[in-house]
Order: sequence, then structure tokens, then C-alpha cells
Amino acid sequence: MFVRALRLINPMGLQYRTFRFCSTTQNKELLEEVTSKVLQVMKSAAKCKVDKLSDKATFEELGFDSLDAVEMVVALEENFGFDIANEEAERIKGVGEAIAVFYKYVVQRNQTSVKQ
Repeated sequence: MFVRALRLINPMGLQYRTFRFCSTTQNKELLEEVTSKVLQVMKSAAKCKVDKLSDKATFEELGFDSLDAVEMVVALEENFGFDIANEEAERIKGVGEAIAVFYKYVVQRNQTSVKQ
């Protein structure tokens, strides 16, 4: 069993969210795939400060303003091939949150396709 935790601090530094992924080897590979794809899309952005890129980095730390952040989420949606809910897209403020949200959607998509 594999457990990975991402601790995310909001811009004000007051609260944090912890995303835990308890998974089998198959889900570990899926999480690594999602992480890799998210980081790849981030690296491709012209404004991205690649030297600061990590799963703990916020969009602000990477040099993105609010419009860049929206464009980044859209680019991720295009890359993954599905749209996420607007409420969740608005909550994505950094790499770790993007990984968590897109991982959740990939898992849901995979479960839906298995049921059909």
C-alpha cells in the first residue's frame, strides 16, 4: 500500500489542506502519471519559473498571475481531455492542488469506463 500526502498552504499561510492518496501499485503509477503530466504542462508555460517547480509550489511562486492560473487550468483540461467543475477549478492555486483534482477526475473516469 502506498500513501502520499500533499500539504498545501493557502497564500495567507493560515490554513492548509492535506490530500492523502492511499493506493495500490496501480494507483501509485496513475498518480505518478498525473503528476508527470501536470508538471510537463506547467513547464511548457512561458512564464513558469521552472527552477521553483515542485508539487508544493503555488501558481504565484511560479510567476503566474490570476489570468495565467486560469489559462493553466484550461491547458490541463485540454491535456487530460476532460473539463473539471468550475468550483474545483477556482480552488486550484498551485501544483499540488492541480495534481489532486486531476488525479481524482482521472480515477473517476477510469472507474466509469470500467463499469461500462
